[in-house]
Amino acid sequence: MRFLPILFVAFLTVSTCAAQSSDQLWDQRESLAKELNQQLDEFKKWCAENKADASPAESIPIKRDPQRQYIFLPAESGFKTDPSPAEAKLHEIRKAHATKIFTLAKQQSDAKNASFAFQLLNEVLYFDPDHAEVRKILNHQKSKNDETDWNVTSDRLRLRKATRTHSKFNWPKKSYVLASTAHFEIASRASEAETKHLAKKLELWHDVWRQVF
Repeated sequence: MRFLPILFVAFLTVSTCAAQSSDQLWDQRESLAKELNQQLDEFKKWCAENKADASPAESIPIKRDPQRQYIFLPAESGFKTDPSPAEAKLHEIRKAHATKIFTLAKQQSDAKNASFAFQLLNEVLYFDPDHAEVRKILNHQKSKNDETDWNVTSDRLRLRKATRTHSKFNWPKKSYVLASTAHFEIASRASEAETKHLAKKLELWHDVWRQVF
């Protein structure tokens, strides 16, 4: 039974390192948040001087509780292609902040903190939904229908008619469809639209799972 104390010490070491990494990341995020708030205050002053709408800036800052974990679902829409001067100025502030978050993500990846790195990649897209490098890493594709939208569940969503009787539910062949995504295989007798909706939601829940665990 000599291995038990060794394993216990190893567990404490890993837990301590994870806690230190989490605390350090929290401090870095707080520092960047202060910088962002200062830039947004300057933006609001600019809007007041130029009689522009500053209200979109109100929803950007994230007031964090250190006892909670914050999950970012991948943004499906990018920036407008024809922004007003105020919107363009706000976009630049968001892009600059996203670049700093991306730097944190690379640092966490280099430190082998995969879950933190994945969380930060999704946070980058919260601030800059058109961040090309993060979109590439997460395998997001430009929508074929709208150049400002993104397909966040990849092009691996496929639907096909079943050619065999379902082994569990005994559904006759061709009476149900099989949906394939990057991480799921779904048998469904719902409509095609409902099945696609479910498949996309499951992929989003997979993103949540990866960020939490």
